[in-house]
Amino acid sequence: MFNLRSQMLNIQIPQDYIERTIILKNFILTLPSILYHGTKSLIEKYKHNKKEDIIFNETDTKNLILLVHGYHGHPCNFIPLIDNIINIDSNIKLVWNVRAISLNKFDDYNDNTVDNEAKLLLNYLETNDFDNVVLVGLSKGGFVCTRAYSYDNSKINKIITISSPLCGTRSCDLFLPKILDYVNGNMDLVRNDLGYKSSISSDTLNILATKNTDNIYHIVPKYDHMIYPTETAAYDFVKEKNILRYNSIKYSHIGIPFNKDIASTIIEWINE
Repeated sequence: MFNLRSQMLNIQIPQDYIERTIILKNFILTLPSILYHGTKSLIEKYKHNKKEDIIFNETDTKNLILLVHGYHGHPCNFIPLIDNIINIDSNIKLVWNVRAISLNKFDDYNDNTVDNEAKLLLNYLETNDFDNVVLVGLSKGGFVCTRAYSYDNSKINKIITISSPLCGTRSCDLFLPKILDYVNGNMDLVRNDLGYKSSISSDTLNILATKNTDNIYHIVPKYDHMIYPTETAAYDFVKEKNILRYNSIKYSHIGIPFNKDIASTIIEWINE
């Protein structure tokens, strides 16, 4: 529409303007979910210590589903997802230990880089006695999972990413201007990690391209304002059968863990 109109009027519309418009459109479309599910998530967050891990299920096996939250997230973000998973398939409780790790272990949040969080994740796996691990990462957490896998895949048998900026996101580039640093402190580390085609995302992609990627799965949203362009939420070498493309506006970036269809797909992938 923009390109057609600009051609008719012979006006050159800046690409940044087009991208900002699309991202804002997606924000508006998913705003009901942002408000509703965001409020529910905030209530849960205030109930929990921000540095605590959450153990959802314990069983006498070496199998672990480990959930990894996103930027400024919390393990409690996975409560609706796990509730849905267990309600759909109660056998999960017989076979799998289910835990959500808190990445909020650093004294200074500026240390919460993708690299540092990936190393924290690997250390967690080394110090806990599991040898069959499925990582489920939400948003930035999915990127942390794939970064950890690029370092060491000895215990990690599957990775499921949910709305994750695996190749960075233009939302970070366009909506984190330097002026925000006066309010939030220096955010260059965030820009370096999550900017579109950042060096760390490109490095991770190149390493993974040399590994077995049949065990990587993606949930890719169409209208997520935090993930733009859409293809940044999936590696191009991952098979299409391992990708769920979610094309509804009912669940926003923060609302997607509440989606029962997402839970059903994750169960299928875990049980493959």
